[in-house]
Amino acid sequence: MDSIKVGAVQPYIGSEIEANIEGCLKLSEEAAESEADLICLPEQWLSRDPYSFIDKLAVLTPKLTGRFGRLAEEYGVHILLGGCVEEREGKKLITCPVLGPDGSVMFKQSKCHLFRVERELFTTDSRIDVFKVENFTVGILICYDAVFPEAARILSLKGADIIFNPSRVNVDGVEPWHLYLKVRALENRVPIVGVNPVFPPNYLGRSIIVDLKVKETSKVVYPVSIAEGNTESGVILGVLNPISLRIYRVERLRNRNVKAYLDLLRPL
Repeated sequence: MDSIKVGAVQPYIGSEIEANIEGCLKLSEEAAESEADLICLPEQWLSRDPYSFIDKLAVLTPKLTGRFGRLAEEYGVHILLGGCVEEREGKKLITCPVLGPDGSVMFKQSKCHLFRVERELFTTDSRIDVFKVENFTVGILICYDAVFPEAARILSLKGADIIFNPSRVNVDGVEPWHLYLKVRALENRVPIVGVNPVFPPNYLGRSIIVDLKVKETSKVVYPVSIAEGNTESGVILGVLNPISLRIYRVERLRNRNVKAYLDLLRPL
């Protein structure tokens, strides 16, 4: 398996949580029927105002894994549930559960960098890890995590062939968000799938799949958008061949001067 098909679910978020769940289930099924191998939802897609319903959303998350798990099992796909509220040992985190083809939760990645009001409501996590899908290694950066180059670099050092970035980016932040994803893809030689919801006027989708191309003559690597969502709900699909990029990623990572980076551990 040299190529893999990815699907970004860009849902419309309305005022009713159950309607939002049904909408995402429908779009996820559409992606599965389009033969996507990996399907990703955005961050905090259950509610327009998730910070007002944290306790309710935490209770809903285990139920979501069951409902979407049945869909994953039916189609034999992997589904990344974006950014959900998880309660763990009395603390609340923003977590992306990954459902395998058997419908079970095979992996979880929690948000490491909390944005603004999130710092008052959630607990951060320090673990950044990867999981396997066939012969591919996959990583997740939840929304604001993609701003920090260290997070993407850790995933690439752990062998990530693809990075998913389930996000919730307002209309003013979309252009910088796209730039961040293209730069993270370029500096790590890793395709990135950014997923964003829709609820006008502040959130207008524009999910993006960033791949990398190589100039045959010069071997220069550059990022390209191979698929981009509009401002309406829907599914964005793309076929990636990340194994061909591994040689360029290894070359880049081996050229690092690690001793020069010791100050990265110094807090401000």
